[in-house]
Parts: sequence; structure tokens; C-alpha cells
Amino acid sequence: GAARPAIRHRAISLRGPLRSFALLHGAIQTARWSGLSLDILAQPQPGLAASTLVAELQGELYEQE
Repeated sequence: GAARPAIRHRAISLRGPLRSFALLHGAIQTARWSGLSLDILAQPQPGLAASTLVAELQGELYEQE
């Protein structure tokens, strides 16, 4: 039979404003997520440049060689 393609994986960590993670919906389907942290930052005037909620997502990204 045909050999199955080799799969490699690497660690991935994404950090940014929580609202930006909505843009990832379906974009990284070959990842397995293992951790999510949320920081609440005191901002005098929260806005596009200074978000109050900052998320970090950690996991592994899988790719075929």
C-alpha cells in the first residue's frame, strides 16, 4: 500500500486582543489547543490601540510534509 504522508508538529502561541481571536474562526483548523489565558489590563481609555482584554492561546500546529 501507499505510505501515509509524514505529519510534523510545532508549538504555536498567539497573543493579542481577545476580540481579534474571532477572526481566527476556521483559519487554523490543523491545530490542537491546550491552553488559554486571559489578562485584564487597566486602560484609561480602551480602544483599538489599547484593549482591556488580552488573550493568549497555546497549542500545536500540525502540517503534512
